[in-house]
Amino acid sequence: MIFQDPMQLFCNKTFFGTIDQYFYETPWASGRLIVQDEDQHDFYMRVTSFRDWAESSHESHTNLSREESDKQYYQEMARRGLSEEDLDRCDEMDWTIVTSDGQEHETRSLSFYVYGYIQWRW
Repeated sequence: MIFQDPMQLFCNKTFFGTIDQYFYETPWASGRLIVQDEDQHDFYMRVTSFRDWAESSHESHTNLSREESDKQYYQEMARRGLSEEDLDRCDEMDWTIVTSDGQEHETRSLSFYVYGYIQWRW
């Protein structure tokens, strides 16, 4: 189902962007995001991409030693211009969506994707 009423996305109580389309398929919601700051959006996209890589890499590289796996993990993190501090900071972000009726909803597992789409859990 697609909803057309725009919603606002806030990060730590600061306006981040407008969600102008919203789709819901239990348990995930997704929407098209018009961002306020492209650099911030790019940062969160790199974090999402890295976490997706780490999850799929962990499942497909179970035959690697712990040292090899860690080395590959940190090389990939550096390739994307990220640090452990960046990942920790993202985990501490407080994301809130304000619907068109003014209600605030905390979001969980917020991920950023190309073409301006985000995905989250209510």
